[in-house]
Amino acid sequence: MSIGDPVLRTEDNVDAAFAAADVVVRRSWEQPRVFPAAMEPRVVTVQPDADGYTVWLSSQTPHVVRHLLSEGSGVPLDRLRVVAP
Repeated sequence: MSIGDPVLRTEDNVDAAFAAADVVVRRSWEQPRVFPAAMEPRVVTVQPDADGYTVWLSSQTPHVVRHLLSEGSGVPLDRLRVVAP
């Protein structure tokens, strides 16, 4: 067996595997809470026109946003255009 070769273990008894190990390292780590930060700006711009509204926003889910805007505002889907450049 070489370094990097996959190792397949079939032992069902974890305690027995630890007992049979040459070395067991036990450590505890604490990780503080991490606050995720968006990499893109949070911006929404809306332009009303004769056919409805065009919405530009920074989102990875423009289709979901379009449906949510329609449900929340009462504007029909065919009158909402959502652009996520």
